[in-house]
Parts: sequence; C-alpha cells; structure tokens
Amino acid sequence: MEEGDRMEPHNRQLWKVANAYSEEYLTHCTYICVVGSVAQKEADEYSDLNLIAFTGKESTLGEYTVVYKEEYVHVQVKSILEFPKGELIKYNPWHFHYLTEAMILKDNNGEFKKLQEWARSYFQSTQGKTDVIEDVKRLVQSRLKFSEKQQKEGASFVATHALLGAWKEAALLYQFISCQHVSMVHLIPFLREKGWLQDTPVPLSMANHLTYEAILDTALRLREHLREEGFSHLTKLTTLQDEVLTKKWERMKESGQWVNAGWLAYHNVFLILMETSQDQPFEVYFSHLPAKMKQRLNDLGFKELDYEQVSLLRHATEELLTTAESTIEQPS
Repeated sequence: MEEGDRMEPHNRQLWKVANAYSEEYLTHCTYICVVGSVAQKEADEYSDLNLIAFTGKESTLGEYTVVYKEEYVHVQVKSILEFPKGELIKYNPWHFHYLTEAMILKDNNGEFKKLQEWARSYFQSTQGKTDVIEDVKRLVQSRLKFSEKQQKEGASFVATHALLGAWKEAALLYQFISCQHVSMVHLIPFLREKGWLQDTPVPLSMANHLTYEAILDTALRLREHLREEGFSHLTKLTTLQDEVLTKKWERMKESGQWVNAGWLAYHNVFLILMETSQDQPFEVYFSHLPAKMKQRLNDLGFKELDYEQVSLLRHATEELLTTAESTIEQPS
C-alpha cells in the first residue's frame, strides 16, 4: 500500500502535491522526505507542506517557502554530506527525532529506508530514549544555569525567557517520550490533557484581555516592522510566511485554542527576534524596539516573571524531565 492510500482526504491531497513538486523541482535530490502534520497524518485545510531534501548539487542548497498548486510548501534543501548516519544520531539524537515520523518521498538507493528503520528501532528502545533524555537534559540544564546567572546579575527579562526556553525543550521531550513525535502545534493541548498547565506561567496566562485577532496582529506587525528594518531577505519573514501563520491562527480560533494561539505567537516572535538581533544582547535589542511594539509584545508574554512564577516554572521544567525519565523506567 502506498503512503498516500492510508491518509485522510487533505493529507492525501498534500501528499500528491509533495510528489508533484518533487518531480518538477527537486529531481537533483537523492533523498526527500515529508515532515510535520502531513507525516503525522493530521493535516487539514489549514496545513502547509514541509519537505526536507538532500542533494550533492551544492548550488541548490537553501530554505524557502513557495505556493504550489494552491498549497504552501516549505522546503529545506541540505547537502548530501548532512544526510544522517547512525553514529551521528547517537551523538545528537534530539536533532534527528524527526526521522521517526518522516514519510520518505524519494530514496534513490534505499539508504533512507534503512536509516529510518534503524532510527525507529533506536528511538523506541530504552537506550535510545535514555540517550534522547540525556541530550535534552544537557540543553535544558545549560539554559537553567544561564537563566539563574542572569537573574543574579539583575537581568530578569533575559532570565525569564531563557527559563521559558528550558521549559519548552523539557515539555517537547516529555511529548516525544510519551507519543514518539514532536509537535509545537499540539504541545499546549498535550500538556493540558496531562494536567501540566494548571500552575505553569506560560505566555498569555496573565493577558486574558487579548483576542485571537490581537495576538495575530501583534505577530504580523512585528514581522512588517522587521522587514522595514532590512530583514525582508529572511525566510521566516517573507509575506508568504505571514499567510501561513494566518492560516494556522484561523485553525486555532475555529477550534477554540486561545492559550495555544498565544504560545505559538510567543514562540514564533521569540525565534524571529533571536535571528534578527545580530548578536546583540537580547534585552538590549528588545529595548530598542518601538514603544508601542514593546507594549504589544509585553501583552504577548515578553515580560519579566516575578520570583514566585520563576520558581514555579523552574520546578515545572525539572518535573517534566523527571517524568520523562520515569516513563521509560516504568513502561506502560
């Protein structure tokens, strides 16, 4: 049975688009896979298509978004030298977790299929899960230490958002260990279902006056401001990406996912600010934004947490790591 035969209607449509686009524009690639909601067989009319390709043609490397057959297609073309090997995956497993759910679109010599079979077995094994946990723990603990250092030095704003970064990675790890997939879109609903959000100060938890429209408007206004400041060349800041984000917000509004919409807006904005800060200290860069924009971002979650909230978030982060570890020690 072909991959597309096991899908819901819109998943099947996007799979056909992936095949057509690859045959038209990615013929030079040795390996191609689909990731994201299509690979997870959860795509709907609001979903876009995400492709990762590997090629020996260095002049074609890059990352971009296009509209193809009325669908948004995000493409990453990587060097064939970046095609993962078993030992590399073991060294940095968290970077390659996407292999467990990727749908192979093109595999010229059968090596991608062999790699995926090995990766799935590895990530489902006790050793593989342990390696992933240790990999994420190093990242999380590094951010926790940085946050604590910044807090002691009086840089509470930076400390807050470093801590939120640590919490996010711990939460994604718990999601992966529990479900064998990672999804930012489903992270907040997953944590809510597991009872992890009751006392955790995620962005927007203190901004109940914001509407879906206000959340989206803030994200889009920042993107436009940064394009005017000279960053229009960045893939994340194209107007096509504005359209993709708008579709995702429409989905969350329709399904009543207010906190999730706020969290995803915060996450998207944070990544963009980090990419455009050009090595400036984050707090300094943020302070130079227009006053009205800073106020809008403050409402979105870009604020300092107080001592009690910081303690809650740090405790939640550590508990998520502990819970992920206990999940593999006591399999259900």
